[in-house]
Amino acid sequence: MNTEIRDEIDSAKEFYAKEMPANIRKAINLCSSHLWSGPLYFDADGNECACFDEGAKQFDWNPSLDLIREWADGIPDVEAEESFNEDTGQSTYCLVEGSREEILRTLVGRELMRYV
Repeated sequence: MNTEIRDEIDSAKEFYAKEMPANIRKAINLCSSHLWSGPLYFDADGNECACFDEGAKQFDWNPSLDLIREWADGIPDVEAEESFNEDTGQSTYCLVEGSREEILRTLVGRELMRYV
């Protein structure tokens, strides 16, 4: 992969990381914690608690995964300039296969990516 394509992918990673909505970031953090630490429990106020605490409810990660997937659907493969016609001043672009997956793997993490 040439340097220009690598720069385009890195720019896309930075763009989507910066533009990621807070609710998506929170969903990614909760799902990642669930994967690494086991089931999460929350009290009525939304604070993390132990499973045996009164009113504790187990985190259901399916709605959070659905939210992440819906957001991720809006991330396309990167388009990189393939050629430039000096006579017409127009460029031809091509999709960089696998760039979407690389971007998402960076944003959500390698383990969570298996579910997204």
